[in-house]
Amino acid sequence: MRNGFLLEIITPEKVFFSGTVEEMIINASSGELEIMHHTLPMVANVAPGLICITQNGRKMEAACSEGFMRVGNESTSVLVKGCKWPYEINEEEAGMEIKLLNQKIKEVDSVKEYKSLKAKLAMMI
Repeated sequence: MRNGFLLEIITPEKVFFSGTVEEMIINASSGELEIMHHTLPMVANVAPGLICITQNGRKMEAACSEGFMRVGNESTSVLVKGCKWPYEINEEEAGMEIKLLNQKIKEVDSVKEYKSLKAKLAMMI
């Protein structure tokens, strides 16, 4: 792990990704973060968006929902509600569900229901 660090992306259903990488770019609540070998340890909130991973010189992107990230000396763990590779996303199906959720959000009566629908919408990346 001299030139890289161990990255694990974990969802409630599975370990989405585990391997040694050179770099990861991720959306945090404070903005975009670039994580590399020897990045200072930290904990951050992950915001919905893309995770860009560089492994063996090859760049990969995945869509993820909100969650948390822990950066350590030699490893980084990303815990998110959901994460998908582009080929796993059915655009037509996702588009219809996003429209439906947006419509429901406009019609909610309670803060609890609003927050629940916004969380589901964030998962629809």
